Amino acid sequence: MSTVSHVINQTRHVSDAKREQVLLAMRDLGYRPNSLARSLRRNRSLAVGVILPDCSNPFFAAITRGIEDGCFDLGYTVTICSTDENQEKEQIYVTSLIERQVDGVIMMVTQSKHEHATLLLESRIPTVVVDRDLPGLDVDAVLIDNYRGGYLAGEHLAAMGYRRPICIAGPYYSIPVQDRVRGYCDALRERGFDPADCVVEAGNFHFQGGRQAFEQLIAQQPDIDAVFACNDRLAVGAMRSALEHDYVIPQQLGIVGFDDIDLAAYTTPALTTIAQPTYVMGQQAVALLLQRIETPDTPIMMTRLGVRLVVRESSGQAGAGPQSLS
Repeated sequence: MSTVSHVINQTRHVSDAKREQVLLAMRDLGYRPNSLARSLRRNRSLAVGVILPDCSNPFFAAITRGIEDGCFDLGYTVTICSTDENQEKEQIYVTSLIERQVDGVIMMVTQSKHEHATLLLESRIPTVVVDRDLPGLDVDAVLIDNYRGGYLAGEHLAAMGYRRPICIAGPYYSIPVQDRVRGYCDALRERGFDPADCVVEAGNFHFQGGRQAFEQLIAQQPDIDAVFACNDRLAVGAMRSALEHDYVIPQQLGIVGFDDIDLAAYTTPALTTIAQPTYVMGQQAVALLLQRIETPDTPIMMTRLGVRLVVRESSGQAGAGPQSLS
């Protein structure tokens, strides 16, 4: 038994002849190690839960890919739970992950509320939050400088000569959205725009939300000449509506998104956007989580990553190549 254990776990040298005998017996018997029994002995499940608002959103999908790759390299499996921004679903997933005794949870919370992250921490499940901050809660976090992203968008539209820029925000309960809008309006205010002109049209984070928001905006303010959308799906939806209304982009209407999903470079015209390091966010979250698992008493860590403006055709000169500004 000990020889078999050493071959499977590679814990001690076993001669080539003995190793071959063990591997041959395993093949003949169809033997597979019992991962549940092993996890009970080690007090580790080697499993991580990932809770995210919308698995169909390319932004969250890119973060999750970084998490999966990071966990795989360290021998952890990943369970993905998509809440659809639904608090009840989030609670069910949190309870399930606690009952399954996962080693840790990486969480992109619904509506920036504390309850379910608090439940994980009270259950002594190592937890890292990503993208959405939870002020007042002592939890490791990987965040983005959303204020800076909004500021870069407003600064760029003003510099390009647009005089009636409007913001299409996502759900306004989201702290990242609030920060992006605040940065955007501050950039315009510093350049002589009346803050009252920084109109925010709230919507969801889907293509259709951007389309509907733009339809409402032009019905109310037909003289708008630029749009900053708080994610790329909103921006693409707004762009589609604008083209249907015969706007010439970027000459008559400039559009800037946020996220830099893969689709952004392939729209017509290609979308100017604020790029987030999504894959790196996932990798950083794994690093923080593993540190918390290995050394539970370390001080709380918060990582805040930068963003950059990627200028493409929807707000710059048509046909110009991409540029990056931080």
